[in-house]
Amino acid sequence: MTKNHKAQIISAPQRKGGVGKSTMICSLAGWLAKDGAKVCIIDTDPQKTCERWMEKQEIGVSVLYLDNDELLAPSVQKLSADFDVIFIDTAGYKSAMAMYAIALSDLVLIPSKASEPDAEGAIRTWNHVKSIGITSAKKARSYIVFTDVDKTAKITQVVKDAISAEGAEFLEKPLWSRTGFKEMHSHGGLPSGSALTALREFIGSLQISGLIDFYNIERATQNG
Repeated sequence: MTKNHKAQIISAPQRKGGVGKSTMICSLAGWLAKDGAKVCIIDTDPQKTCERWMEKQEIGVSVLYLDNDELLAPSVQKLSADFDVIFIDTAGYKSAMAMYAIALSDLVLIPSKASEPDAEGAIRTWNHVKSIGITSAKKARSYIVFTDVDKTAKITQVVKDAISAEGAEFLEKPLWSRTGFKEMHSHGGLPSGSALTALREFIGSLQISGLIDFYNIERATQNG
């Protein structure tokens, strides 16, 4: 790492609960660590899902639990020089903690299942992120990510059309519905089987889109 190195900050807020934000963060964090990135998750969700996941199997991901919103910005500043990526897991999206997390972020991934209530929550969160960007010096790139999606369900396209109609942006590659994503919270580590394949495809789409700085830096280094 260079002297002026700063970690990429990625948060995953959502107005609606139960959309798989912690699962998405743990999966991404675990894969990046496997690829050699120095990764930290700041877990601000009272359920401590990320912290409990990490404790079950050590895979090179550091987790810091914070319940004081006033400590978030100084913690990110302190950790930034030592990590390539810092994920921030939040509860809700209108708490002071979530608003600080969004304001600090370089990239915001808003998880949503393919249902009308989840999509509505994702759209409102996306608009909320954009509003914070107007008043913040740091404007994050933000995308809706479909999680726990069934490939054969027609509702998926209906929800995509509804999101597009509202002007929100979403990533084309979802995290498909796979049992392995649910099981990873029981044993820790990365998901297995077809869930691992789905995660690999999702990571690949993020790499192609240039959204994960760690891979952009690695590619630049390899090309001299």
